[in-house]
Amino acid sequence: MSVHLISFLKAFHIIFLVSWFSGLFFLGRMFIYHAEAEEKSALERNAVQEFTRNAIKRVWNIIILPSMILTIILGLTLMVKLGSIHEPWFHFKLTMLILFFGYIHACAKIKKKILTGSAPLKNSVGLRLFNELPFLFVAVITFTVIPHSPKAGIAALAGMLVLFGITAIAYKRKK
Repeated sequence: MSVHLISFLKAFHIIFLVSWFSGLFFLGRMFIYHAEAEEKSALERNAVQEFTRNAIKRVWNIIILPSMILTIILGLTLMVKLGSIHEPWFHFKLTMLILFFGYIHACAKIKKKILTGSAPLKNSVGLRLFNELPFLFVAVITFTVIPHSPKAGIAALAGMLVLFGITAIAYKRKK
């Protein structure tokens, strides 16, 4: 496979990954807005929750799913063509991807709760922290992939967890 084709595959992989993560950040905000609407008057609550339900459906079906599928297809193609599966850094990346797909599954469960109205979301603070997890994943995976180093990925993970801890403590004190 030519170097130019590999470069194009990498570029499209990154473009769809950015789109996927943008959708996830938006989805997380909609979860927060939906939960915070529980504290509003009935009229406001219904309006906000109707808006968030529609936004959640659209972002999931129009941005997240297509971008996720294309990112996975391009990633698998690159993995095969570049032989990355045999590299230690890629094993750490796969571990992070498995955890990330756990996050996606959790998002799907929250989405289902909201769309079916099966249980109101009440913990907007928890949802705010939950909404930051895609940033952790993209940072750790990037620090693993660019230098091709599981050690760099682990260091990024440790640093991000410390940063998340500090942020959570600061947010709780502010409230």
